[in-house]
Amino acid sequence: MDALTFLGTGGGIPMTDRVHSSILLESGGRRWLLDAGEPCSQRLKAMGVPFASLDAIFISHGHSDHLSGLPMIIQGAWLEPRRRPLPLYLPAELINPIRTWLEAVYLPEKLVGFAVEYHPWESFPGRAVTIDEGQLRVSVNSSTHLDGQREKIDPSAADRFLAYSIVYDWLHAGKRLIYSADLGRPEDLVPVLDRPCDLLICELAHFEPEELFVFLADKPVRRVCLTHFTAEFAARLEEICELGREMLPKTMGIMAMADGERVEF
Repeated sequence: MDALTFLGTGGGIPMTDRVHSSILLESGGRRWLLDAGEPCSQRLKAMGVPFASLDAIFISHGHSDHLSGLPMIIQGAWLEPRRRPLPLYLPAELINPIRTWLEAVYLPEKLVGFAVEYHPWESFPGRAVTIDEGQLRVSVNSSTHLDGQREKIDPSAADRFLAYSIVYDWLHAGKRLIYSADLGRPEDLVPVLDRPCDLLICELAHFEPEELFVFLADKPVRRVCLTHFTAEFAARLEEICELGREMLPKTMGIMAMADGERVEF
């Protein structure tokens, strides 16, 4: 059975009862990490998941609540130790900063004993790659999440401020999982909801729940797992899920995830 464990479900502002965005995806004996917000390394260790068992890490964008746990993953893998390469799929703009970051915290490849393999999303035709011996297709779709920051910081930057939703298609089983990551608006998901989705992992920090539910009402989604909450929404999750059950089709399940919660699909 394929399964997700939500290592962290908090939003961008640190919270006392939720940590930052990271999800462990397990399928067919394989393990992949979806984003690496801190303290994902501690959460994996508490689950008994060896760092050496991670088959790849997928990074949606460069905000620290999705990326800040990465050096500790590398450090933990070094100390276990890990020997095989660690594939890292990510926006191209992050590759040089991460290399510099790992050098700065004394984790160069010649010390840790394994290669971090950088695979920029933009290098793949159609921004899609097939892995796991041809069984899993992973693709990304741009979101507008960082458009406002581009305007404030560097409006001329065409190759920066990239944020992606990530789609996982199990080619052998016909299953489809969509991880929204951070969105600018629910409509960012239109291109990836062009066909049925077994499970949509959707953030709830950058728009109102009602806006999301109106958008999803006619979409081909079987189940929705809400995550990445603001403190305000985290305090209203029972009410929000009840609203979702009223506004969404009866055939569409909805759940609000907690840190450490596991979902099979």
